[in-house]
Amino acid sequence: MKIKHSFLLWGLVFLLFVSCGEKQNYLSGQIEGLEPGDCIILGLIDPITDEIYISDSTIVEKKNHFDLYTKATDQWAYLAHCPKNEKIKIEHHRGNRFRFFLEGYASLHLSGSTDNFHYLKITGGLYETPDLRPAFNLMDSALLIQQDGIGRSPSDPLRRTLIKKSNRMLMTVDSMEQQFADTHPDFAYSAAIIRYVNEKELEKRFRQLTPRVQKSVPGIAVSNHLQIFRSTQPGGLAPDFTLLSLTGDSIRLSDYKGKHVFLEFWGSWCGPCRMMSPKLIAFNHTLPSDSSIIMIGIACNEANKKNWKKAVEEDNPNWIQVLEENNQGKLSVSRQYAIDGYPTSLLIDPRGKIILRGHPEHILGEASALLGLSSK
Repeated sequence: MKIKHSFLLWGLVFLLFVSCGEKQNYLSGQIEGLEPGDCIILGLIDPITDEIYISDSTIVEKKNHFDLYTKATDQWAYLAHCPKNEKIKIEHHRGNRFRFFLEGYASLHLSGSTDNFHYLKITGGLYETPDLRPAFNLMDSALLIQQDGIGRSPSDPLRRTLIKKSNRMLMTVDSMEQQFADTHPDFAYSAAIIRYVNEKELEKRFRQLTPRVQKSVPGIAVSNHLQIFRSTQPGGLAPDFTLLSLTGDSIRLSDYKGKHVFLEFWGSWCGPCRMMSPKLIAFNHTLPSDSSIIMIGIACNEANKKNWKKAVEEDNPNWIQVLEENNQGKLSVSRQYAIDGYPTSLLIDPRGKIILRGHPEHILGEASALLGLSSK
C-alpha cells in the first residue's frame, strides 16, 4: 500500500508540474462571416523593431466560430482573418486586424463580424479587471461612434462630428488608463500604457514599475525606446539610413556629410503634418541655391505607396521625399530616431551631429537663425 501511495503521490506531482508548464491563453471567437477552412492568425510585436510576426494560427472548423491557444502573455497581440486559400501574411491585413492585450493567462472571448474585424468586442482576462472596466466600456462606445463616422460619405457633415466626438472620448479613455498605470505597477499593461507619454515623464514612470514588468515585453520596449531617445537628442550622432526616394533614387544620409541636413518625419495620414507643409515650403524657399543645406522628408507608417504619392502631389513639397519601408528585422528609421509624435524635425550639422530636434513649428525659427537664413 505504501508503494502504491508513493506512485500515486509522484504521479500527482508530475501532473501538477506538467500543467504548470503548459500555461496558455485561450481565445474563442463568435465571428459572423467565418467559413470552415478560413484561418485566424495571431501576431505579436517585436519589442525592438516594432515588427509584427506570426506567433500562432488556427483553421476554422465550424462556421462563424474559432478556437485558438497561445503561450504568449503580457504583451500586445493582433488577430487577423485570412479567408480559405489566401496566403497567410499578417502585414497584408493592416487595415482590418484587431489589436488587444494579453495579460497573464486567461480565457478571452471575441465577437463581431469579418466585415468589421478591426472593431471586434472582447471580454475576459484583462478586460474584466474592475479598475479598467469603465475605461474599456467607454472605449467600446467611442469605437462604435468612430465606426459609424468612418462608414459615412466624406461629404456627410455628420462624419466629421462623429469622428471628433470619438476622438474626445478616446482621450478620456487614455487619461483613465494612465491613472490605472500609476496605481497598478505590477500589470504589464501599465508598461504598454505609458509607452507614448513624453520621454521626461516616461523615465520617472518606468522606474515606478515593478522589476517583473520592466522585464516584460512592453517593459523592454519602453527601456529600448528611452535608450534610443537619449542618444538622438541634440549633441548625439544622427543614425545613418538608406531609403528610396519618390523618383526611385537611393538616398543615404551619410552621403550628405559636410552639409546641414533638415529631416522631416511625417505621414500622409497625419493631419498636423499636412498643415505644416506651407511653413516648410516657405522655409525651403529660404535655403541657399548651392545645396549646402539639404531637406529630406521621411514618410512613416504608410499603409501603401499610393497614399504617400498622392499627398506629395497635393502638398507639392520641393525637397527630397523618401519612404520608410519594412526593414525586415532591422530597426525602422523612425525607431532609430525614437520618433513617436508626428511631425518631428531634426537639424543635423555637417559632422553628422544632431543640433535641433522637435516639432517643426517650434524649431523652424531657431533653425533659420542657426543657418543664417533670411526670408526671400
